[in-house]
Amino acid sequence: ETERGGEESYNILSGFDTELLAESMRVSPDIARKLQGRSDKRGNIVRVRRGGLRMLRPATERVTDEEMMRGANAAAAAGNGIDEAVCLMKLRENVADPMKADLYTPNGGRITVLNSQKLPVLKLIKMSVNRGVMRRNAILAPHWNINAHAAVYATSGSAKLQVVSNEGRPVFDG
Repeated sequence: ETERGGEESYNILSGFDTELLAESMRVSPDIARKLQGRSDKRGNIVRVRRGGLRMLRPATERVTDEEMMRGANAAAAAGNGIDEAVCLMKLRENVADPMKADLYTPNGGRITVLNSQKLPVLKLIKMSVNRGVMRRNAILAPHWNINAHAAVYATSGSAKLQVVSNEGRPVFDG
């Protein structure tokens, strides 16, 4: 088996470069190798001890769109026609709003994911949207899209990107 994963890999992290994984998760290379699970055959369940997992969120200063729309959603649910549902369907969402970030870290940046759960019209066109704002020298830890393709582009700065297949094999490093 190679340093970057291969035929015998047991989780998706095994395909990433060990040093890059260690840096992105702020752990030692030894811990990163353990996370890659090259000798672990237990599966993909991760256990977190009570109190060991914290979620970071941007500070809130105003009422969210979801809170404002609760009244409109109740009225829309009372209707029974598809035409009515399509007419009342929300067609716009501000992915630039920091309050809507799905992933957030104060020193790294934020990522907002927009899918059919948040904006139902996307189901009709079978699309989703991801928007990331990264700070200088930030690293986005490994993540994946299930049953989806992703188009990634940088509007400023530069980026190094590694892509790993669902078997844990590296397919792109650039």
